[in-house]
Amino acid sequence: MKKTIPKILISLLLCLALLPLSVSADTITPQPLSTPSMTAVYNADTEVLTISSENMLPGLEHLIMVFRGPVGNNDIVYIFPHITPTIDSFIISTTLFTLGLQPDDDFTIRVEIVAPPASTPWTREYFDWSFTLPVITTTSLPDGTVGVPYSQALAATYDGNSIPMLWSPVPVTALPPGLSLNPTTGVISGMPTQAGTFDFDIRFGNSAAYDVRQFSITIESAASGLGPWLVTFDTVSGTRVGGGQLSQTVANNANATPPTLTRTGYTFTGWTPVDGYINVTSNRTLTATWAPVTLGPWTVTFELDGGSRTGGGQLNQTVAHNGNAVLPIVTRANHNFAGWTPADGYINVTSNRTLTATWTPVTTPPGGGTGGGGWGTPVSRPPTQRPPVTPTPPADAERELHRLFMIGDDMGNFRPAAPITRAEAATVLARVNLLNFETGINFLPPGMSSFDTFADVNSSNWFYYYVAWAYSAGLIQGEVGADGVRNFRPNDPITRQEFAALLARTADSILTGNAPFADADAIAGWARNYVFTTYTLGWMIGDEANNFNPSANINRAEVATAISRLLGRIADHTTFTAATIANINQAIVFPDVSASAWFYPSILSATNDHYLTRGANGVVDWKEFVPAR
Repeated sequence: MKKTIPKILISLLLCLALLPLSVSADTITPQPLSTPSMTAVYNADTEVLTISSENMLPGLEHLIMVFRGPVGNNDIVYIFPHITPTIDSFIISTTLFTLGLQPDDDFTIRVEIVAPPASTPWTREYFDWSFTLPVITTTSLPDGTVGVPYSQALAATYDGNSIPMLWSPVPVTALPPGLSLNPTTGVISGMPTQAGTFDFDIRFGNSAAYDVRQFSITIESAASGLGPWLVTFDTVSGTRVGGGQLSQTVANNANATPPTLTRTGYTFTGWTPVDGYINVTSNRTLTATWAPVTLGPWTVTFELDGGSRTGGGQLNQTVAHNGNAVLPIVTRANHNFAGWTPADGYINVTSNRTLTATWTPVTTPPGGGTGGGGWGTPVSRPPTQRPPVTPTPPADAERELHRLFMIGDDMGNFRPAAPITRAEAATVLARVNLLNFETGINFLPPGMSSFDTFADVNSSNWFYYYVAWAYSAGLIQGEVGADGVRNFRPNDPITRQEFAALLARTADSILTGNAPFADADAIAGWARNYVFTTYTLGWMIGDEANNFNPSANINRAEVATAISRLLGRIADHTTFTAATIANINQAIVFPDVSASAWFYPSILSATNDHYLTRGANGVVDWKEFVPAR
C-alpha cells in the first residue's frame, strides 16, 4: 500500500519546565526571567512548521535548537541563527524537511536565552518543549468477499493529550459499501455488498493534530456455488435466547444453527423455508413463524386432606386466565381449618394448579374448672337446624330474649376461621334485620312476585329468598359488568370492607368520616363511610396493630362478633363481661371453638337462644340459655 506524507496539524500549548544549566562560581547570576510559552503548528497542506513564542524579554539573544527525540540523546538536527527580539514575542516558519525531521519523529525544541553584557561571562536560561505527532502505524488492510463478514482494526501512536483522537474515512462515504469505521476503536467492520477495488484515506487525530494514510481494499465476488454463504434469521419481533446467531457464515453444503427464540403471547412454529438452514448453497434469509397463544382456561383443584366441602366453590373449577377461583367452604371433624396451600393459589390463576387444605387438631376443653373467663364447661353437642323457639319468659321482666342467627355444619363444627360467602352474609343479615331470625323461608318480600335482579342468582339456589329480602331492604346492590349484566357473585368470599357496607346499611343513617385505623389509606373510597359507621357504632374494630385489613376476607368468627355487637349482646367495642349462667351445660358448643378463644362468647351468642339483662352502665349480664327443642 502507498504511504503519503502525513497531514499533521499541531497546535500544542505545552507546560514548560525551567531547567537551568550548571555554571561556574564566577558566573554572574542573571536577573529572574519570566517563563515563556511556545506554540508549534504544523500545516500538512503547506508542509510549514510555525514556531511562535510569547512572554520573552526583549533585547536578549535567543538560541533555538531542534533535537530528534529527547534532549538527552544529544541528537541536534538543526540550529537557528541567534534571534534578538525587539518585543516580547517572535515567530519562525520552516519545514520538517529543513529541520531534518520525518513526520513520525518525536522531537524537542530548546530555546536558550543569552543575557548581556558581553564583557562578562554569559549566563544562560533555557526552556524545552517536546512534541509527539499522531501517526497511523497500520500499513495495509486485508481484502474481503461479498457476503462474508469483515473486521479489521487500525492502529496508531500518539502522545495521549487530553483531546480525544478519532478515526474517520476521507470522505466519509469512501469505504466499500457495507463497511463502516468505528470512530473510537478504529475497527472497520460489516458485510461487503459490492465487489471492486476501493481506494480511500483514513484520518486519525483531533483538532490539534492528525495523520492521514491512504489504503486500498479489494472486495471479491462470492464464488458461485462454492460459498461461503450468509444465512440470516429474521425473528419477526421475537427475541433470541440461545442457539445460533442471527447472522451466520457457513461453508458450501454445510448447515447453519437455528437460534432459539421467544415472543410474549406467541408460540414459535418454525422457520420459512422449513429446512432453509440445511445444506446451504446460497445466501438466504429464514423467517420465524409464530402462532398466538390462547391463555387459559385453567383447572383449579382443591384437595381436602380428609375434610369435606359444605359450601362455597366447587372442588374442581375452570378459571379464565388471570381470573380467581372461588374458595370452597370445608370442614373436618375435630380439626380447625387453617387455610390453603399455596395461600393465594386461587388468585390471578395463570396455570393449572392444586390447592391443599391444611388443618390443626382441636383440643376439647377438659372437664371441670372455669375455663373461658368464668364460662364453666358447656356440653358439646352437634348443632341442629331448628325453627325459632318461643320459650316461657322468666319472672324477671327486664330480661331480653335473643335468638340464634348462625349454626354449625353437619359435622358439628363451627369453622370460625373459614371465610363466609357473599350469599351467607346476605342470609345472616336478612334473618337478623328482616325476618325475625327465621330459617328455611320460601317466600319473597311483600309486593315482590319474582326476583331476577342478579344474573347469577335464581330460584334453585338455597339463598334465593334471603338475597331477595336483603336486596329489597337495600343491604346489597351487586355490580354491573362491562356487558351490562348485574351479578351478585354469591359464592365469592366477602371482604371486611364489603361486609362493613352491608352491616352499615342496617343503621338508621350512614355516618361520614374516616376511621382512625393504621391502614386507613387502604380502605377503598366507596367503603370509607361504611367502615367509619361500623367503627363509630362499635360493630367492627381493627386488629392488635390497629389495622382494619379492608381487603382481607372476613371469617365466620368475625361475622358472629360483629352481629353480636350490632344486636347489643356485647358490652362495648372490645370486651364482653358475663356472669355465671345458671344452665351453662345447656349451651350448644363446638369442638373447634375453644373456651379460651377471643370469639368464644360471640359464637355462643350467635348459635344459642338466650336471655340477658342490660344494666344502667351498659354491662351485659347473660342469665340463661334456652334449651334446643
